Amino acid sequence: CEGNPASFVVSASGTGLAYRWFHGGNLMAGQSSNTLTIALASQADAGAYQVVVSGVCGTARTNTAMLSVNALVSVSPMASLFQNPGTTASFSVVASGSGPFTYVWKKDGVRIPGATLTNLTIANLTYTNAGIYTVEVTGPCGTASQSATLAVNHPPVATILSPTNGAIFFTPTTFTVLANASDVDGVVTNVEFFLFGTNKIGECSGAPYFVIPSNLTTGTYTFIAKATDNMGATGLSSPVQISVIDRPPLQTIGGIVYSPQLDFFIQTNRVFNPTYSTLNAVRIYIYNLTNSPAITVHNASGYSNNIPYVETHQAIAPGSYVDIRIEYASPLRVVPNPILKAELVPAANPGDLNISGALQHINRMFILANRTTMTEFLSQSNRVYYIQYTHDLKKWNTATPAVIGSGGYIQWMDGGEPNTDSSPANDPMRFYRLVMLP
Repeated sequence: CEGNPASFVVSASGTGLAYRWFHGGNLMAGQSSNTLTIALASQADAGAYQVVVSGVCGTARTNTAMLSVNALVSVSPMASLFQNPGTTASFSVVASGSGPFTYVWKKDGVRIPGATLTNLTIANLTYTNAGIYTVEVTGPCGTASQSATLAVNHPPVATILSPTNGAIFFTPTTFTVLANASDVDGVVTNVEFFLFGTNKIGECSGAPYFVIPSNLTTGTYTFIAKATDNMGATGLSSPVQISVIDRPPLQTIGGIVYSPQLDFFIQTNRVFNPTYSTLNAVRIYIYNLTNSPAITVHNASGYSNNIPYVETHQAIAPGSYVDIRIEYASPLRVVPNPILKAELVPAANPGDLNISGALQHINRMFILANRTTMTEFLSQSNRVYYIQYTHDLKKWNTATPAVIGSGGYIQWMDGGEPNTDSSPANDPMRFYRLVMLP
């Protein structure tokens, strides 16, 4: 083996013996004894060796032998792998030196049974396959090894933040579907949004990840967000199902009761707001009132196409209800049998902004001791808000992530990254505004 000593010894008899050693036919200087020693054999030392022994009597004698120098074992490097689950990983090496060779593969230091070839293939990868893989190659002249890492990519995680599952909207509706996406071992490259699982309705290549479906009619809709990472792996959010209804739910409380004191039939109706948006006002239209005898609505707020209605004068908060009292005047005291329908009062359209939202009131702002700023505002439950900021009142930047309304006061802090691109202490002045998405 390379690096080991090699010796040739010749035994000769006679008088006045002299020794000359040759390598490949060339005289070797300084070699004049019956022993030739090579301290560290190399490939250059391989070949035919001759010794010529001469004396004072007779003809010189020659003896010849071969030296073979086996090369040390070496093995080519292996590349580390980073692959998706379900794919196939392959490691392969090329051994050099003098053979024959034997191969032993190990994972995290533990021998893999049956792995004795120049390559190792792992099919249908799972996370348990991740680790450090080592190959040990053994030949006549030693053992060499190489190691590489196999990492199995974790797919990204997607979550729909808004709307929440079971949310209800009124038709025709326009709202924001907002998703969050992250990847523990890579980068999210894009997020796609699907309706009913297969109908793609939008895609975002950077945060914030959102789409705004518009003019949805009455029915039930299911939304899914699909995130893709830099390895092409995908992750699906849990489905979020929402309902679109044509009018607010209405319930009569306690039936129609006659009031002798007022000489009216009284009906209390409860109108619910099952959505997470505030209803500015609600009307209840009253149909099916008889003309003979004439039954009228005593406290009608107005008429539309000769149909009386009563209307609220206060907003209905998300998830709450309002009770509306209807007074029927029936001259013959015939119990009315009305048909009621609740309708929304049309609201004014908010002004358009870059992110298609409406400016909201900020209750207060103050600077903390560490030069961060605090913004406080009253939120509506489940609504999506964005804080925008500027130092020159010209170019507005949007802070991330979005803020989801809780129905109460929210305090939002600007301390620089990752919410904004720099600390507010870096600007001589910084202005803020609050935008609520539709």
